[in-house]
Amino acid sequence: MVGADVQEGSAVVPRTAAGPGRALAGTERAELEALRQALACAPDAFVSIDDDGSLTDWNQAAADLLGWERTEVLGLPMTQVVVPPELRGAHRAGLARYRATGERTVSGRPVEVEALHRDGTRVPVEITVWPTWVAGERRCHAFLRDLRPRRAAEQALARSEELARAEQERTRRRSRVLLTTVQVQQAVAAAGTDRAAVLQAVADGAVAAFEAADGAVVELLETGQLRYAATAGALVAHAGLRLPAAGSLSGTAIEQGLPVLCEDTATDPRVDAEACERIGVRATCTAPLVSGTRTVGVLKVSSGTTGAFTAEDAQLLQLLAGSLAAGLRHADDAARNATLLAECTAALEALEMSEQRFRMMFDGSPLGMVLTSLDAADAGDLLQANAAMAEITGHSPQRLSRMGLRDLQHPWDAADSAELTARLVAGELDTATTETRFVHADGRTLWVRLRSAVVRDEHGAPLYLVAQVEDVTQRLAEQAQLAERNRELEAANQLKLDLIGMLGHEIANPLASIQGYSELAVQCWDQLEEADRRSSAEAVHRGAQRLDTILREVLTMVSVDAGQLSATPERVRVRAVVEAALASVPGAAPGVHCPPGLAASVQPGHLEQVLVNLLSNAAKYGGGATAVRAGTVGDRVLVSVEDAGPGVPEEFRDRLFERLARADATAGTVRGTGLGLYIVRELLRANGGDVRHAPRPDGGSVFTVELPAAPLG
Repeated sequence: MVGADVQEGSAVVPRTAAGPGRALAGTERAELEALRQALACAPDAFVSIDDDGSLTDWNQAAADLLGWERTEVLGLPMTQVVVPPELRGAHRAGLARYRATGERTVSGRPVEVEALHRDGTRVPVEITVWPTWVAGERRCHAFLRDLRPRRAAEQALARSEELARAEQERTRRRSRVLLTTVQVQQAVAAAGTDRAAVLQAVADGAVAAFEAADGAVVELLETGQLRYAATAGALVAHAGLRLPAAGSLSGTAIEQGLPVLCEDTATDPRVDAEACERIGVRATCTAPLVSGTRTVGVLKVSSGTTGAFTAEDAQLLQLLAGSLAAGLRHADDAARNATLLAECTAALEALEMSEQRFRMMFDGSPLGMVLTSLDAADAGDLLQANAAMAEITGHSPQRLSRMGLRDLQHPWDAADSAELTARLVAGELDTATTETRFVHADGRTLWVRLRSAVVRDEHGAPLYLVAQVEDVTQRLAEQAQLAERNRELEAANQLKLDLIGMLGHEIANPLASIQGYSELAVQCWDQLEEADRRSSAEAVHRGAQRLDTILREVLTMVSVDAGQLSATPERVRVRAVVEAALASVPGAAPGVHCPPGLAASVQPGHLEQVLVNLLSNAAKYGGGATAVRAGTVGDRVLVSVEDAGPGVPEEFRDRLFERLARADATAGTVRGTGLGLYIVRELLRANGGDVRHAPRPDGGSVFTVELPAAPLG
């Protein structure tokens, strides 16, 4: 650039294009105006300065480029507007030289410089300067072309070329890895089922695939540790090394299932820096090894130089690790197949031995055993039966082989057995145990315990039913007898408890009365009046009679329970017995309706005890008997005792003749053992008769005694 401030920092008065020398001629003015108009519309920035460095022209392109409008800059020093501060001294020196000698600092060739923008930033421009003379005065004109688009294009081209070179390098490295991967796959295929050879082929291939790698290792995960199973390059000396998986970079790759890059083992917190320094590793790239659905280890390449591997190397290493995973699966599958073959052979041998043992157990079992078909065509048929089954059922083995399980079962149990078998076949039950009935060959019924299970094939389909049969007829009979005996013992024990409770209650009152009155008589006999003495004696007598009654009832009950109650019936006149019973029950005065010659067949004394009990009950519960009626119906004698009391509660009638049974409504107010009616029934039954109760239509109860009529004679 040329020109400088005439006065740095002082006001400058704008000058005209013709300068101060003279006025322009008309043609000169016209030419100058035409030039201005042409340059004003030029696409590149155009400026003009006069001899002292002041701006005399500034087109719109210059305003767009540098931010100054034309009206703002005309007449200002160019250094103030366009020239950066560090170039202003050189600009002033060039302007002074130009004034003195006419020599331009900048030739007419384009020169790249930085122009000052209004906002203080620098704008790279290409400037072309040339001089003109108008009316003898010198002018300088300059075109400024914005270099930013060109430089942006150049930078874009440079970046594109750099990217192309990088992509070419990546392609070369990728091709190298892919080619090595193919070679490794061939080596893995050649190794076949040799697992160690497969591992070594991949370790060697990893060193060859990555130029930056100087070592490689295949680490296999074994009980929380990583073992160097195959090594190559600089890591050969460390074959067999074991390191903890936890807290290691390899452990991270296994846990995440992704390749992991380490640029510097000395600063990366994920690695064991001490172990890496010991084996001379400064950078690593690690990829997980996946076999089936399990991550079994890692493939790792290492370098003694930091930053040796890239993220793309990690992805390529994962591709190579896939070759090892496929080879491991092939080798493991082959080993597994060999193991399976050996296991299958052993299983077949075990099955054969098992079948032999089953046959020995089946034939020699003391329990009956059968195999039953489950096929639709012959379901239920016996396929095999052992000797014990023949002994239990009474059918020979040959006959059993032509029978079905349904032929052996009791008809009443067949439906239940069919339902149980269906549940076993459907898989609802694994095994089932039930007690059912078989029909023996001689026609008698057997009780057997049947244990059944379905034998299935390897797909779970039912093959046949195996059943174990045990004759439990005798045992069930013994159990029934034992249960009956237990019930008898429980009943006897309950009777004992009930009897003790009853006696404790019933004996207490008369015994207390006897003791009280007898003590009074002993201690105060001389002081008592005759009436009091008689009253005391009668009270003792009543108590003694009550105890005697209780004793006789209990002894009778004991005789009944012991089966010792027996009768020797004789011809007995009924009316005489009725009158004797009425005499034995104080206060009893019912109407008696009995034919004089009526006779019953009964042991003497039994009928009187029966009637006394019935009359006593009527006195205690019904206010006394109202009538005694006797007669015959056919060859039976019927004697009825009627009362007009409240009657027997309906809920108690079913238990009326049970021993020790008493109605709740009267148990607390009326004395009694609960044995009277029980003894009545048992005495009558011993004589071939019975007793029954019926409610009286007008209220009260009717107890009717039935006995065989005595023959005439």
